[in-house]
Amino acid sequence: MAKKNTLKKAAVGFGAAAASIYAAPELSASIVTLNFNPTSIAYSSTSNLTSVLAKTNGGATAGGFSQYNDSFGKTMSWNNGFASWTQVNAGDVLNTSNFTGTNSLLYFSTGQGGTVYIGFRATAANGGGVGWFGMDLGGTEGDIVFNAGNGGQYGNQRESVRVGGDRVVPELGSAYGVGLLAMGAIGIGRRRRQAKK
Repeated sequence: MAKKNTLKKAAVGFGAAAASIYAAPELSASIVTLNFNPTSIAYSSTSNLTSVLAKTNGGATAGGFSQYNDSFGKTMSWNNGFASWTQVNAGDVLNTSNFTGTNSLLYFSTGQGGTVYIGFRATAANGGGVGWFGMDLGGTEGDIVFNAGNGGQYGNQRESVRVGGDRVVPELGSAYGVGLLAMGAIGIGRRRRQAKK
């Protein structure tokens, strides 16, 4: 009997906590994936600048930049395609309230490999929301590949996005969100009744 009550309390407590986290500001829907043109940039032994365009899966422009992949490094050159950008970490939740970036170069060494994540804010003309994308740096003389590490996302109505993880932050009206809220409501009701005893 004690085990059953403990499990109920744990489930109810989890529901209340999950619901309160889930109801955080800006964690809503209309998050779209990003596509890049070109999708990758080959290494060049001489200075070689390529223009890169990021578009949403609906065809709207999210931004763009210029990319070097040569003997001088793997440099992302600012060209006013985004309002700002910065390197971010997998798991970060980005939104218009907490995002701070720069409008300067982002530089990686010639031999650097692995996936890095870039967070950005779109210009007002492109919606002003925030997004992220993964970039495989390719190592020494390797290709740079965009949309690495679970791709890229953009909150096209200023929604929050989670870097490198979930494809979409769940919508509050989804079955998952309603379930969490229901569990939380049950937990709060039980706690209030117990407090009155």
